[in-house]
Amino acid sequence: MTPRSSSWSLLALCLTAVMACAPEDDASVGGSRALQQLEASFGRTTSDLFRRSEPWHAGAEAFVLEPVVPSPSGLSITVPRSDAPIRLRLDDGFEVGIVSAEPSGIREASGAYLVAARRFGASIWTLEHDSLEEWLYLPEGASDATITRYHIQGAEVRQHGRAVDVYDERGRARITMAAPRALDAAGNTLELRLVLEPDGRIALRLDTWAPGPLLVDPVFVVAGSMAQARMNHTAVRLPSGRVLVAGGRLWGAVDDLDSAELFDPATDTWSPAANLPHEYDNHVTELLSDGRAIVFGGTGPPLSAYDEVLDQWTLLPAPPGPHGDDVVILEDGRALVCGGSGADPAYAYDPLSNQWATLAAMPLSMTYSKSARLLSGRVLTTTHAIPESLLYDAEADTWAIVAGSPTPHGITPPILMPDGRLVLASGNSENTTEAFDETTESWSTLSPSAHARGWGGVVLLSEPTRILAVGGYDGEGAFNDSELYDVEGDVWSAGPPMRAARMAVTATVLLNGKVLVAGGLGEDPAGAPQSTLRSAEVLGLDGADGSVCAVNSDCASTHCVDGVCCDGPCQGNCLACTVTLGASAEGVCTLVSDLPCDDHDPCTEPDTCVATVCTGSPVLCPSPQNPCRAAVCNGTNGACEEILLKGAPCPGGVCNMLGFCDTTPDATSTGSTGTGSSVASSGGGTNATSTGAGAHEGGQGGSGPPGGHASGGPACSATPADDSLGSAAVVAGLGAWLGIRRRRSTRRMK
Repeated sequence: MTPRSSSWSLLALCLTAVMACAPEDDASVGGSRALQQLEASFGRTTSDLFRRSEPWHAGAEAFVLEPVVPSPSGLSITVPRSDAPIRLRLDDGFEVGIVSAEPSGIREASGAYLVAARRFGASIWTLEHDSLEEWLYLPEGASDATITRYHIQGAEVRQHGRAVDVYDERGRARITMAAPRALDAAGNTLELRLVLEPDGRIALRLDTWAPGPLLVDPVFVVAGSMAQARMNHTAVRLPSGRVLVAGGRLWGAVDDLDSAELFDPATDTWSPAANLPHEYDNHVTELLSDGRAIVFGGTGPPLSAYDEVLDQWTLLPAPPGPHGDDVVILEDGRALVCGGSGADPAYAYDPLSNQWATLAAMPLSMTYSKSARLLSGRVLTTTHAIPESLLYDAEADTWAIVAGSPTPHGITPPILMPDGRLVLASGNSENTTEAFDETTESWSTLSPSAHARGWGGVVLLSEPTRILAVGGYDGEGAFNDSELYDVEGDVWSAGPPMRAARMAVTATVLLNGKVLVAGGLGEDPAGAPQSTLRSAEVLGLDGADGSVCAVNSDCASTHCVDGVCCDGPCQGNCLACTVTLGASAEGVCTLVSDLPCDDHDPCTEPDTCVATVCTGSPVLCPSPQNPCRAAVCNGTNGACEEILLKGAPCPGGVCNMLGFCDTTPDATSTGSTGTGSSVASSGGGTNATSTGAGAHEGGQGGSGPPGGHASGGPACSATPADDSLGSAAVVAGLGAWLGIRRRRSTRRMK
């Protein structure tokens, strides 16, 4: 190669390096202006559109939300100001990085939110102690079904319905990524899903193309929590054993919810279901004989049906006249609609013919009524608004007035006992328990519970027959405990505690006999009082510590660890709950040694618990033969990679920017000095030594792999601050090289 061609090649290389380090142009929409345009497009304030973020710490390099103590999740969130991976970390050390395939601009605080420009518009993040929610603002809409893609660093991911679960090394789901909804400017909800692609990336997809502007809502939550916080929702167990949760609202929000979610007891995780055809709040959900779930009344259209197999909602015909919103399934499979809002007419919906029939009118208006089918097939309708109750005979299509319960019970659902009695437990302001006997058409008073539990959850358990009452409100605050009623002994006792106090909640008995408690309005230890909850918990009523389990809901402690019920979460390195792995006893969480672990640093191996601390030896990369190159461990993937040692001394000369030893007199006179090996901090968190004959400390312009161990000097970065350093280093090297070339040319001319 001639000197001239060599000069231009090297100049091109340097300019390429400068361009590579230059920050990308921001999108046309960014920062606070993005929020202003978003509010103008949607005609609503961001406080109406998004849940408000918890207060975070704004550091020089990142925004950090630390977990609250005590906390049901222990989730900490770190959002770098640069376009670096967002970090989610649980209190046991489990940590993952979230990388978006679409680069963003600098992340900045704008009021209660974090905002960054993107090519398609902007991202708006809300940080909460149980979730990280990212709203994607697309002013021009989505020209492709796939809006963007994500990559999860540091853990295994598995598809779960419309969601993706993130698993730890023990095979436990720890974090769930979901996409509960997408909105257009008219307020219409669009179908959205996540798809795990063969290469491991997660695609965020709309079912159909949609014009802008759009808001799309991917969210990361602690596994076991719903993607959407909700209260006043409904829940029903489907034929598969999964639980459908539908509708509801947020505390203080203007709009009700049209989203639905499915809980899978096999994994203890949630995934979004198809969206409801309309918003529903204060509604009723029942299961038809054909397996479909119907949602009726409240603030939505009269009747919608969900098909679990198709994951699809269908609007059904409306009743022929004014109607209430109290629903009960009759023996013949029809759905009786009566009372509820005080309407006197009654109707029956036939799922086979998809038609309504008008029934005999109710003799009394039953506002806020609750109905239940008795063993005889008749229906008892009760209310706290009047002292009477009603009995409906479906065969004769007649109503009869009977005595009401001695004390009001609010909207507490009635429980049908195996002996035929119908029990009302607790209420808005009373802790009384009463039973209706159909044979005598009279009420009897039973033992009172410890608390009045208005807007709580009440379910019937079997083997043995008991009633479980959870959460609720007594006029002063919500409860985080539960009570069990022993039918044979007529006595209440304390039940399993909950992690969060909650009211306006649902309780659903699972096929394994455990009880799923979801959402509600309460006082989560990680949130403020009167906050709508997205958390859910499965209450285990048996499952003693040390007994065999498969999922958390198998255990009374709700902690299934190492295949046994454990006395605590026991989540983290060097902890075991079974004697096989070193625990002091079955079911007792114990710090152990000599157990394989993961210190979350790819540049150490193997990792083993030593004196109850997870420890690994640094990866030693083989030294390259070229003295102007060093081998380092990549802190992202643990691979050994070579870096250039520009400016380092080499045999008879100085390493140039191409990684070769320059032995010319001018090179040796301008090169830096120093010998030995350089030690740099790994992105994985552990120091390692880069090897190579010419390795030195503090050489100018050296760079290493992302998150890896470099031999000195700034690395190329997309952030403006890092870019200025990286560009300066390259330009300085270019100037020095051109100075050498100029002196050589001068000597030749002489």
